[in-house]
Amino acid sequence: MFKTPGSILDIFKESNLLEEEHISAVLAECAKQDITAGQFLYQTRAMEPAVIRAAILSQMLIRDRLLPNALAMGALRLMVNKNLAFEDALVRLGWQQEYFEHIKLLSNLLVGSGLIT
Repeated sequence: MFKTPGSILDIFKESNLLEEEHISAVLAECAKQDITAGQFLYQTRAMEPAVIRAAILSQMLIRDRLLPNALAMGALRLMVNKNLAFEDALVRLGWQQEYFEHIKLLSNLLVGSGLIT
């Protein structure tokens, strides 16, 4: 449900927005230029800035356990296919930010109290 994503390239691959061959090319160029994948995709306009932002936001929300992977990937696809804002795509897919914020808070309280590890 909440698999921690690696890079934004992993997110683009998992959401089927970039194929493996493109990812390999991006990584090679990033190594040559000593820049991040996000910087490269932005500078070359290979990906719209809003999509790069959405991938980074997805990465943070998944890491913080506020957004399930499948929902993030679906929202990215919907965003690109329907030309929506990322947040609108999340809402269309049924994301309830408040629910996940409460779950995270409860989890933190339980871990902090020592009841679970």
